[in-house]
Amino acid sequence: FLAMPAGCPNADRFVVLEDWLADAVPMALPAATNVLIDWYIENQTGHGRWRLLDRRVDPKTLTQPALCVIGRRDHIAPPALSDALPAAMPAAETLSLPLGHVGMIASRRAPDICWRAVAAFLTRDV
Repeated sequence: FLAMPAGCPNADRFVVLEDWLADAVPMALPAATNVLIDWYIENQTGHGRWRLLDRRVDPKTLTQPALCVIGRRDHIAPPALSDALPAAMPAAETLSLPLGHVGMIASRRAPDICWRAVAAFLTRDV
């Protein structure tokens, strides 16, 4: 970073990414527990024990359109685990990207291969 000229696009991207990573927006404890413990550590979604508002969530009953964005280089939500959810949802589409967890949102390629596809999915007529 120190060798980059001030104001060059790569330097600007580096600063934006670092600011985003350091933002540290707090997560509510129930949400953190759900994501970190239930989903990630215990894989309750993959074992059919996913609960929301004290009700079991069965992905097979989720018939509304869904877009599951999966990074093939994601070490936080590995594809081996992530692929199971859209496979179980009747109306799910999968956007498979050659990026990691953060790269899907913050990389130089993210606007072209992730953001535009998500925006198109969210704005299309159903």
